[in-house]
This record gives sequence, structure tokens and C-alpha cells, in this order.
Amino acid sequence: MNLSIESFNYDKDLFKLATELRFKIFVDEFAGDKFSEFDSNDLTAIHYLLYFNSICVGVARVSVDVHKFCIDRFGVLNKYRSRGFGTVFIRFIINDLTHASKKIYLQTNTKSIKFFENNNFKFSENINSNLTELVFDKK
Repeated sequence: MNLSIESFNYDKDLFKLATELRFKIFVDEFAGDKFSEFDSNDLTAIHYLLYFNSICVGVARVSVDVHKFCIDRFGVLNKYRSRGFGTVFIRFIINDLTHASKKIYLQTNTKSIKFFENNNFKFSENINSNLTELVFDKK
């Protein structure tokens, strides 16, 4: 498996790539609202890109708060799912964030809860009928 992961704070060129991928995953594949896909958190968040054989196949965003990290916009292109890429990706992000003593939360659609539970996240609360918040269990 030839995977690599890049993290960055707001950078015009890398953010353009992240934007294109988020649009493909969350608007095209999941039929999300293109107008709510991006917000002011993008300017201050930590962004991650997942590459397979130099092709960008995954994206994530981590909003930084005084007391917590919140992972959202986590996704892998449909054609690259079920290969273990998402597991490698989320574990990398968790490892990258555990240096701080902040709690790690994650917001996801209800269809993806099982994947994150398999990666040590536990239910926290329902945000709305489509969105659930989970918290990472450091065990």
C-alpha cells in the first residue's frame, strides 16, 4: 500500500485540492449542500490530504478549539473505500493530535458511525437527524 498523508494550515494551492476533493465526496457522492460545505473554520483549521500512489483520495479537517479538536469533513473517495485507507488515515490524524491534552471529537453522518466506533470513537451526542458527534476514547 503506497499511502502518504500531508497536513497543512490554510495554503491556497493545497486548499484548492482539498476543496475539489471535499466537493466530490460530500456534495457529489453524499448529495450534501454545496453552500454549507465550506465555512470560516477552513481558514484556521488543520487540513489533511491522503494520497494513494500520488493520487489525492482522502481529505479531513480538524477545527482547533481552546479545549478540544474536532475532526470533520473526513472522507475517502468512493472508489478507494473498503481498502483500509480510511483506517490508516484516521489513525494518522489521531496520532498527530494526541500530543496535546485536548479531547478529540469527530462529527460524522450517521452512516459512518460504525467505522469510527471501530477506531475507538464513542457516541457523544446527536447534532441533528443526519449528524452525530463522537469522542475519541484514548484507552
